[in-house]
Amino acid sequence: MSAEEIYGALTRKDWKQVRELCKNHRDGPFLKLSSSRDSVLQKALYSGDVELVLALLDDAYENFREGQAFEDKLKDDVNVIKNTALHVAATQDSCILAAAKIFDYAGHLLFAQNNRGEFPVFSAVRYGQLNMFKFLDSKIFEAVGDEDFRLSLYKLSNERGTYTILHVAIYNEHFELALYIAKKFPSLICEKNHQRLTGLQLLAMNSSAFRYQNWKWLKHLLPSPFRGSFAESSHKDATNHKVEDGTDGPSCTMGIPWWNKIKKEYRRYQAALELASILVEKDTEWIDKLESSGVADAVADTNWGDDNSTESQNNADESVKAPTPLILATKYGCLDIALQIISKHPQTVEQVGRKYGSILHLAIKYRRTEIFDAVVKMKMQMRRLVRLPDKDGNSILHMVALDTTRVKVENGSDATSTTTLKDKSSQPWDAEEIKNEARSPAFILQDDLLLFERVEDILKTHYHKTLNKDLETADQLFSAKKEPIRQEAQEWMKRTAENCSIVAVLIATVAFAAAYTVPGGSNPDGSPVLLNQTFFVVFTVTDVLSLASTLTAVVVFLSILCSSYRLQDFKETLPKSLMFGISCLIFSLTMMMLAFAATIILMIKNRQQWTRIALYAVAFLPVTVLVATYLPFYVPLMRTFYYTVDKVKSIVPHFTCPKKRSPPFHLQKSSLPKTKKATGSSGPGDEV
Repeated sequence: MSAEEIYGALTRKDWKQVRELCKNHRDGPFLKLSSSRDSVLQKALYSGDVELVLALLDDAYENFREGQAFEDKLKDDVNVIKNTALHVAATQDSCILAAAKIFDYAGHLLFAQNNRGEFPVFSAVRYGQLNMFKFLDSKIFEAVGDEDFRLSLYKLSNERGTYTILHVAIYNEHFELALYIAKKFPSLICEKNHQRLTGLQLLAMNSSAFRYQNWKWLKHLLPSPFRGSFAESSHKDATNHKVEDGTDGPSCTMGIPWWNKIKKEYRRYQAALELASILVEKDTEWIDKLESSGVADAVADTNWGDDNSTESQNNADESVKAPTPLILATKYGCLDIALQIISKHPQTVEQVGRKYGSILHLAIKYRRTEIFDAVVKMKMQMRRLVRLPDKDGNSILHMVALDTTRVKVENGSDATSTTTLKDKSSQPWDAEEIKNEARSPAFILQDDLLLFERVEDILKTHYHKTLNKDLETADQLFSAKKEPIRQEAQEWMKRTAENCSIVAVLIATVAFAAAYTVPGGSNPDGSPVLLNQTFFVVFTVTDVLSLASTLTAVVVFLSILCSSYRLQDFKETLPKSLMFGISCLIFSLTMMMLAFAATIILMIKNRQQWTRIALYAVAFLPVTVLVATYLPFYVPLMRTFYYTVDKVKSIVPHFTCPKKRSPPFHLQKSSLPKTKKATGSSGPGDEV
């Protein structure tokens, strides 16, 4: 009998043969099967079959008559990275019974460390196993009485790095487990890892955790499952945690797969949102430092943390600090965190960096308009922040030209290498770069032009002429930096107009031909046979409207092709023309399909209601396809419509009634000294 036979039986899931083969081998379930030195027991744990694991443990205990020998076997059963059987069992909630059995046989494995120096409880956190973590936490609480020592088991500091279980849960995006840890162990919230990042800073760099922040309507359908559900857990609760025996399986449920996926993702988002709320409320150490210094510790737009040398990170100069959570949330687009910080700690918006300037500079640079809007509403802070320059003398208006969202991530240089725990490759959490690369350059340029105009209005007219260190005004810098994207937008606009013109001409050809093809034929006098039919009128009107609108679209697209493509044209003129042309194109196709449906109804004898419904449904199929095709272009163009509406509102007279002003404080009755009257009868002259 060889290890290959057992490995084959495990692959085939022939548990009976696995058990028999292990009984006949002197090493039993502790036989090593692969180059990773995983034993039969560990492979069985990976398979998730708890009954097989329990049977192998019982058989091994019988084979090794002496209890101490069996305990030593369990202790020595480690793989190439020194993971014990309890480490492996901790990676799955379904193996709680197996973990309890292993703990009963060898309780000291609870404090065994692998090559990373991690205890089994770290494995449960790394794989997001909430129930397993509760079980192991309860066993640690029973075994360790000293609270400080117990908390030290949840922190790791060695040559490989420094982090806590909270860091591990947040980094691996197990937010429900991280929420439980943050509520049960609040002392871990302010702990920093080897890159001087707290849990809040680590979460602020993970924009993918808040991808559902724009789906506000979901909160009405799927209320948060975490509000009040994770009450402050006590150690007594952990101790009383019960191990499920698995006899009562999960009940059968029916659901829609895509809706279940949305619910799962939204639950993940709600856990991250609740976790952010707790971390923002309790992690205030960085705010105290800001209030004492008034200057942010570091900059957010440098390659801070890119050094992968553990020694250099652990022995780095203490003067080099990590960016604050507000800076990181602004840079990586975690709007929920940034807005919570601004709401709960409004003084943090006044932090000033030595290089990047104010929070307004960062919000504009990374196009975080929601954060910019939140700060703009703070009138008192805006009076100071609006005039602060960065290290290059750039005002916030200059920053509109310095858009970083179109910069591609190369070799992880701008990725979250600052957040690695030394066991994963650097991957960009922030997907804004990829998303913006897929957008049309014309839409990006339009957004920049509208933002420039808005910031210019905020700064007032006299201030936007300020020069930076290169002696450039904001207008000059914007024109120079946006010239490449203007050329890209010009080429894209030309291609779009040309393609749409071809479609419009084809529709016009069909509509023109249909106008001279009378349904049902003509009488000898030349009048249509079906002239008095209602659907003949429908055919005539829709065909004329189709021809008129498609010719209008052709003219509009020709005007786009003949445009001079100046920079300012991309703010309103060209997008408005494109939106109008596409609208005419969609309308013309809709009318043509109505004319087609009316013609078919006129030509057939069957006038039943279901026939008309079926014909209209078939007729609108091309319209649906066209709308779905042009929707990605049409939706961004709606900004032009809203911009035009705002401009119209600005020139329409507004009638406002002045509010009733209260008298000055010194004239108010409450501020005047009260007069006293003398006792007894007295006239007006007797008043004191």
